[in-house]
Amino acid sequence: MCYCLTPVTYPADHIIFQMGHPIDRMLLIIDGTAWTYRTTPNPSFARGDDSGAAPSPPQTATKRLGKGDVYGENLLTWASANKSGFEDLPRYTEYLKCDTKVEGFTLSAQDLLSVVSKHEGSWKLYSVT
Repeated sequence: MCYCLTPVTYPADHIIFQMGHPIDRMLLIIDGTAWTYRTTPNPSFARGDDSGAAPSPPQTATKRLGKGDVYGENLLTWASANKSGFEDLPRYTEYLKCDTKVEGFTLSAQDLLSVVSKHEGSWKLYSVT
């Protein structure tokens, strides 16, 4: 699996994952910090206002991630079910945004599925349920 990891670096304030998008990769954080965010309903966002500016929905930070943390682990459960296609990838239920510069490694859904299919017998011993 280590051969499938891709090194990445994201600048501060970068949105790494967006709510509603397919979970197509996992992130293993080696350095830096990021926060998960959920949008909260805002009545003025729904009805607009007279300023002409498009209001943005307020966001609430829910979890801090740092060195040693993994994001997108839902992909392990998806891959454990031996999926053959990518139509049914789970979706992110929140945003992941860098607080500081973040360095780490990503593992794509395609690479994870390849690892699972090559090592199916041993994978089932350690699969996440």
